[in-house]
Amino acid sequence: MFNNILVTGGLGYIGSHFVIECSKLSKSITIVDNLSNSSLNTFTKLKKISSGNLNFYQADIGDYTSLHNIFSQHEVDAVIHFAALKSIPDSIKYPEKYLANNVTGSETLISVMRQFNVNKIIFSSSASVYSADNEFPVKETASLDFTNPYSESKLIVENLLIKESNQNLNFSVGILRYFNPLGNHPSGVIGEQLTGENTNIMPMIMKSFLSNTPFKIFGNSYPSDDGTAIRDYIHVLDLVSAHSLLLKYMFLKKTKYLVFNVGLGRGVSVKQLLDCFKSTNRTKLNYVYAEPRPGDLPICYAESEKIKTVLGWRPLYNLDDMCAHSFKYMKNMDKNSNELY
Repeated sequence: MFNNILVTGGLGYIGSHFVIECSKLSKSITIVDNLSNSSLNTFTKLKKISSGNLNFYQADIGDYTSLHNIFSQHEVDAVIHFAALKSIPDSIKYPEKYLANNVTGSETLISVMRQFNVNKIIFSSSASVYSADNEFPVKETASLDFTNPYSESKLIVENLLIKESNQNLNFSVGILRYFNPLGNHPSGVIGEQLTGENTNIMPMIMKSFLSNTPFKIFGNSYPSDDGTAIRDYIHVLDLVSAHSLLLKYMFLKKTKYLVFNVGLGRGVSVKQLLDCFKSTNRTKLNYVYAEPRPGDLPICYAESEKIKTVLGWRPLYNLDDMCAHSFKYMKNMDKNSNELY
């Protein structure tokens, strides 16, 4: 259906899994990644397990000259925009960095798209843009707010894209609000990085397992049965399949902007996730309780009927799969090197 899809942040966790999915849809994929949270080795792996023609450029989305050169070399059908800094604790520590990278970088990307008449974009947003005052499961029409600079940056970019679609009659925007992606490609070849900077929950579980140190559960007095925070965990492959369905929909139907939650629609506590990880992988994992982290919502899970109704999206994987595929990637890592991607 497509000749060339440009993927920002295409060597990151979600971006790399999308590249595999997208290689079934597009003759060519152009990956733009500054390698700040990824590795060039991932590109080598992608070439082995994907079926498309892949082009890679090490560039920052805030670098106008680099982006202009890339767009001038490729006739881009659409942009899938994953590139962003994404740690909530880090964003609280360095708020200016998050607003500069995530917001200003997106403004530059939109500007270059406008110049080259590229009028379709899918944006990687977050469930963290929902207000804590909402009732959960939360619908796409619920109140929006932010408790940290990361969430603020996502909300600002959503509004930038909607503004562009209102000003440009041909500009079409798809916004996917992710809940909590887990799991890796079932092959075990690519997966979520385990570096010290990654504060996502599964890498933290893996690092605790590998170092034989207790996993820290941040908070045990939340309004849940076991006192730990409630989240909506979704397999990364179900997440990227939502992108491909939305991409096809945007080319088949004339749209201005569409917003979808992408989650299983089921709340799972942090402790339930740990218990599933231990039982699925038949392993031990100790944990300790720590103070809640600033900026974390106590409960956040999706109402996902809209994406099922409009796009026909259906999740294929459950929590057991997420835990098993994460563990498989960890076991496949080269223990004799410093390779962590």
